[in-house]
Amino acid sequence: MQAMNISTANTHPTTRRPARAISIALWVLQVLLAAAFLAHGWLMVAPPADMVAMINAQLGEGLRIFIGVAELLAVAGLILPGVTRILPSLTALAAAAGSWVRLR
Repeated sequence: MQAMNISTANTHPTTRRPARAISIALWVLQVLLAAAFLAHGWLMVAPPADMVAMINAQLGEGLRIFIGVAELLAVAGLILPGVTRILPSLTALAAAAGSWVRLR
């Protein structure tokens, strides 16, 4: 009968380089998408004075405010779950919801 050699020296899984590179790339994309949502959301919530009448004529004031607030909430949904590690699965939902609002 052969003896089995069980090594317990390395019981913690190590992160491989490709997985780490993908993680970094995803964080960069999340931050870029959050920056785009932040810029557009802020433009909808607090537009420059000369653009208010034009935007309100096309969208209406209520829809403009709704889109702006939804995009600002999408920024929080993109960044906070990953940073706090509380419900990180919500990140994909926030990205989808923010993109859906933006397409309207």
